[in-house]
Amino acid sequence: MMRYLCAALLAVTVAGAVHAEEKKADPKDPLSKFTDEELADPGAACQKFFEAIASEDAEVVKAFLSEVPKNLAGLDLKKKEDRAAFLKAWAAYKGATVTKSMRIAAAGLAQVTYEVNGAEKTLRWQNVGGRWKYVGD
Repeated sequence: MMRYLCAALLAVTVAGAVHAEEKKADPKDPLSKFTDEELADPGAACQKFFEAIASEDAEVVKAFLSEVPKNLAGLDLKKKEDRAAFLKAWAAYKGATVTKSMRIAAAGLAQVTYEVNGAEKTLRWQNVGGRWKYVGD
């Protein structure tokens, strides 16, 4: 009995690892490098957003936006100048750290509190397709 249980557990673990590799293999989705758990938690998603800004990963920053502002929508993130201009728009969040988050489940919204340069501020996030996206201050 124990042998069958161990074999079943191993099969589930291997299947889960294969599924995780398949998920990470999607080059068209910049958020695929994060786990589903990270993307399902508004605080964790917001922290990954801040980290992407700090590491100048414009594709990930853009993927975390529920809507790209009109003045930034036409920028080509493959061009160095456009990528720098896009990231400059989010420079206020560089070095920010999430301190807490609160979900409003019925509305699919969350309020994330963060600290940057000693000041505490909040952001609104919205759940879009099981992923939390930044919707603005």
